[in-house]
Amino acid sequence: MVSGMNSMRPLPDHWSLVEEHIHRLTYDGQATREYRSFRKNFSPELALLRTDYRFVARVTLQHSSGSEGLPSEERALALIQIEESDLEGIIRDSPAVHVATADVGWQRDLLLYGRDQDEISKRLTGFCRKHVSFLASASLFGDPSWFEYDTFPRTYSNWGTSMDPAARWKMQMQQRPPRS
Repeated sequence: MVSGMNSMRPLPDHWSLVEEHIHRLTYDGQATREYRSFRKNFSPELALLRTDYRFVARVTLQHSSGSEGLPSEERALALIQIEESDLEGIIRDSPAVHVATADVGWQRDLLLYGRDQDEISKRLTGFCRKHVSFLASASLFGDPSWFEYDTFPRTYSNWGTSMDPAARWKMQMQQRPPRS
C-alpha cells in the first residue's frame, strides 16, 4: 500500500520467470533431474512500498513429487489455486504484497512483504492451518532494506546449481527484448 492510501489495487503484472533443470547423483549413484523455477515481480510500484512494507514473510508449501521434483498434476492445480485465490486472505486490504515465488525440490516458497507484523502473523497462522496437507509453514521477520527481495533468487544458490540463479536471472533479463 502506498502511504496515505487505504487500499491498493493489485500490482501490475510484471513477473519474470527463470527455469532450470539440475542433474545430480543420489547417494546410491542414481542420476536424477530436478526442475526449479523462480518468479519475481518487477512492478515499478514496489519501489513505493519499501518505506511502509518492512516485514518479509516466507511461506513454504511442501508437495509430494512426481518426476524431476515437480508436483503431481493434482497437487500442481492445488498450488495454483492456493497462489491465485487463497493467498488473497493474506494480502487482502494491503497488509502484504506477493513479490516472488520459488519452486525448488519438493517445495514452493512464496515471498511476501507487509506493513503490519501482527496482522500478517495472524493471517499467516490461518493460512498455514488451512493448508496442513501441504505442511505449510511461514517465517516472518523484519527486512526494512528489502534484502530478501533484492537478492532473490540468490538465496537459493546453495542448492547446488551449476550457475548462481541471480547471475542466470541477470543474463536472461539482458537477453530479453525491451518492452514496448
